Amino acid sequence: MRKKGRLIIFLLLAYALTYAVFRYVFDVSGIYPLYTPGWTSRHFLWVAALVSIGVALLGFFKTAIFSFAGFLLGNVLGELFGGLWSKPPQFLHYGWLICIVVFVLAALMGYSLDRRAKSQK
Repeated sequence: MRKKGRLIIFLLLAYALTYAVFRYVFDVSGIYPLYTPGWTSRHFLWVAALVSIGVALLGFFKTAIFSFAGFLLGNVLGELFGGLWSKPPQFLHYGWLICIVVFVLAALMGYSLDRRAKSQK
């Protein structure tokens, strides 16, 4: 129970910090405007947080950690590769889609590791 509580507190703080940084530093009106972190902070971060915290409540610890890491990695990859085909920049920027796909794949990978660990017990 302690492990679950610590993980949930960690995830709440991590997502709150991520929201603050993405929204006030990387948003379109922020200090260093980037498309993907700004979009995900407004539209997808809370979905990702609910998924991560929900699976942590169910006892899938690796899934929770992998999904948070996938959210961060998805933002980086989405910003790097999402606008390669954009002319002008931010027109048809697919960073949001890359972020969501990476998040889902990371959560599925964490879930498979959790299931494998539980089946070996």
